[in-house]
Amino acid sequence: MNRNWNQFASRLLDVLLVIVCAAEILMPFILKDLLQLHGWRLLQGTASQEAVAISEPEYAVVLVLTMLCGLFSILILIELRRIMKTVREGHCFVEANVISLHRMGCYALTLAGLILLRCLLCFTLTMAVCCVVFLIGGSFCFVLEQVFRQAVHYKEEDDLTI
Repeated sequence: MNRNWNQFASRLLDVLLVIVCAAEILMPFILKDLLQLHGWRLLQGTASQEAVAISEPEYAVVLVLTMLCGLFSILILIELRRIMKTVREGHCFVEANVISLHRMGCYALTLAGLILLRCLLCFTLTMAVCCVVFLIGGSFCFVLEQVFRQAVHYKEEDDLTI
């Protein structure tokens, strides 16, 4: 059962990585439609006083922020795949996983900051929730990093014991 779960999780991460990469490639072509789906309207020129309007320069910034969010999501998935590889090999308490958890925490907090900036330009409740989720996820990664660091230390001490 545990082996089946590991294989399922690994395949799921692979599928997610492909989906996020595809979304990242398509984002410049679909973001306008996604914004309109959420009730935002793209204005020609400068922004007006309408609450649901976004100007071309603001749209460009939102696009860049969204693409950066996609990049950091890809980096998180790559780190998760590295961790899953060590789990499948039966060596999960290794220094490489401590490093991966630290990177994932940094990526998640960076994502939260990027999402917060995006919310300032183009607020949606979904993005606000995503910001909170990545703040919690980043904090969780840093806590797990410390737990794994201790586990690696205990494992190394135990390996030296006869």
